[in-house]
Amino acid sequence: MNVEKTSGYYLAWLSIPAITLVMAIFSFYWASVGLTTPGAEDYGNRLFWIASIVLIMGIAYFSWIWLRGLNVENSAKEIFETCPFCGSPNTKLIISTGKETVECLNCGAKWTIDYSLFGKIESITLIAPDREGERKNVLGIKKPVEFWINLKNENLPTKSPVQKSTDVSDEDIEAKLRKLKKLYDDGLLTEEEYQMKKKELLKML
Repeated sequence: MNVEKTSGYYLAWLSIPAITLVMAIFSFYWASVGLTTPGAEDYGNRLFWIASIVLIMGIAYFSWIWLRGLNVENSAKEIFETCPFCGSPNTKLIISTGKETVECLNCGAKWTIDYSLFGKIESITLIAPDREGERKNVLGIKKPVEFWINLKNENLPTKSPVQKSTDVSDEDIEAKLRKLKKLYDDGLLTEEEYQMKKKELLKML
């Protein structure tokens, strides 16, 4: 999986720590002035503690943003190691501020990720189906992580390349295709089952 971090992510990652660092330096400077000025020791002491608190808050925010991004990235890599639809490993995680997105560069499917305060992925929403239109029924609906992991595991065997068998002739495959079409016309197969089996047979030609 490729990982892309937007400029907004880096801005959020660095802006608050930079501001708090400047405030802390400014406060430390005036605290030192107060501590060395007769009659202003109390003022300098208060500024010193304010500067310390501001600096600690900046470090805490910086650490939180970094850990949250790391948790989201690691979890997304595990879930989308391969695309749940086409099985391709050519996926990309786009880390921004707010909602991260995952895109399959092979079939075009795209998801948004919802996560907790500390980066634990809570749900995943399909926002763009793959080019073949699989799972349009879940488009725009939040689904738990387990749903996409199970779908990925289910599709791994069926999405693997099918080798042309030397024991099956083209005539046999054509006969199977005609039989498959008849089963579909008779209502014994769903549209999804028919299309999936048809793809497998066509790859064997």
